[in-house]
Amino acid sequence: MHLATSAIQLGEIGQALVLGTSTTVDPIHTLSLSKLGILSPTGSSRPFGAAADGYTRAERWAAVLVKRLDLALRDGEHIHSVVTGSATNANGKGRSLTTPEVEAQEMTVRAAYTRGNRNPADTFYVELHATGTLVGDPVKVNGAGKVFSEGVIPRGPWGSDR
Repeated sequence: MHLATSAIQLGEIGQALVLGTSTTVDPIHTLSLSKLGILSPTGSSRPFGAAADGYTRAERWAAVLVKRLDLALRDGEHIHSVVTGSATNANGKGRSLTTPEVEAQEMTVRAAYTRGNRNPADTFYVELHATGTLVGDPVKVNGAGKVFSEGVIPRGPWGSDR
C-alpha cells in the first residue's frame, strides 16, 4: 500500500491494485514461530487485551484498488477512504521480533502525517496492527499515543471536566 500510494502521489501511476496474501504452507515456519512464543497456544488472537498470548495464523488474501482521487471522482467510483500520506518501518531495534521500539512506531506515525500534510489532532479514528502479545501491543499503542496525545488537555471520565 505504501509503495502504491507513494507512486500515485509522485505522479508515476494513476492507479494500482494492491494485493496481500498469507499462507501456512511451510510447517517449518509455523514451528519456528511457535518456538519463539509468537503464536497463541489457545488458538485465539486477543490484540490489546489482558489475555493476549500471541497471534494465530490463517490463510487469507485481500485486494484493494488504489486510485488517484481526481480519477476516482471522474469515474464515479465509490470512495471508501482517501490516503494522504503513508510510511513504513522495520519496528526499530526492539529486544525481539514481537517487541518493536516505541520511538520507531512514533517516528512512523509522524512521517505519515508529515507526508500527508495532516495534523494528528484532526484524527478521529486510528487502527493499529497488533502483535497479539502483552509485550508488543503496548509498544504499538504507546508509539501512536505519543503522537496523538500531544496538545490534548487531560479530562475527567467520559470527556467531562468533573
